[in-house]
Amino acid sequence: LMSFLISFFASICLSERSSHPVEFELTGLIVIPGLGRADRLTNVVSNIKKIEQFLDSTLINHWDCVVYIYALRLEKSFWKMEPELNYLKRFCSIIENPGGKVTENMFWVQPALIRNKYKYVFLLLDDCKLESMNSNGRFPLDFLLLAMTRNNLTVVSPMITGANKVGGNKFRNIMQAPAMDNSDGYISSYLEIFAWIMTFPAYEALWQLLYPSVNPYGWGHDFWYNGYAKERVKGHKMGIVSRIVVKHEQNVLLEGQGRTDNTRIEDKWNAVLAQERHYKQYLHIDLAYYRKTLDIANSSWNGAVKGLLPKLL
Repeated sequence: LMSFLISFFASICLSERSSHPVEFELTGLIVIPGLGRADRLTNVVSNIKKIEQFLDSTLINHWDCVVYIYALRLEKSFWKMEPELNYLKRFCSIIENPGGKVTENMFWVQPALIRNKYKYVFLLLDDCKLESMNSNGRFPLDFLLLAMTRNNLTVVSPMITGANKVGGNKFRNIMQAPAMDNSDGYISSYLEIFAWIMTFPAYEALWQLLYPSVNPYGWGHDFWYNGYAKERVKGHKMGIVSRIVVKHEQNVLLEGQGRTDNTRIEDKWNAVLAQERHYKQYLHIDLAYYRKTLDIANSSWNGAVKGLLPKLL
């Protein structure tokens, strides 16, 4: 794993010694930070086919793609899917990290190794299905980028149908709220991590919140991020393009289609608290403050809304 990571990131890393202004070589990097189930492999292949044109290496400003696989080689139901795996290898770099969790794999995509290479990082979870199609039958990734630039967004997410609805946190329902008339979506102080496209500085801020040795479960980051990035990312602004739809395909009621990680909720929450204590003691960063002072007006579906994204087309 280590030698592959070194060779992969060495191949995409540009020298930072140049005194010239930054010019990104490629548009972006698509990161699928965890894949290891047959049903999710089918979904990821379907997604890549819908954005294949952006991964055409003959184009000057194409995207790169990296997929982290956590499946053990004993998982024959996964590894026997050779046509699907071979298709992925045509467009994406495949990195095996057996048993690795999403945050552990994301941590390997270190900003220092890809700085100046990519303008954007697109974090796409393996249980998210790209639904919206343009007239060519492709996912409109270019429209999401257009919405980012026109609205000066540092982070953008499509609408996520099937997003989580938990307890009294109804403001999280903004992730699947339809766009209002004459609008493409919402400016929001809260985004749940499913399919984030980030400017490089915005990605770097998210990466700085990863601490997998203490909190490997991916909990807490979407509650910390807005407050943390507001202080560190110039022009920090997040939006949801609700006219572009991605479906969260996770059915906890059907066998084999629920969560891959069955760690107890108590253990995940304790990991959040442990990371907050660690950051405060050793880094002097008060993550608990960001979580407890989340910028929401109320607990209803529109509590995190800060404005509307004007309709572009």
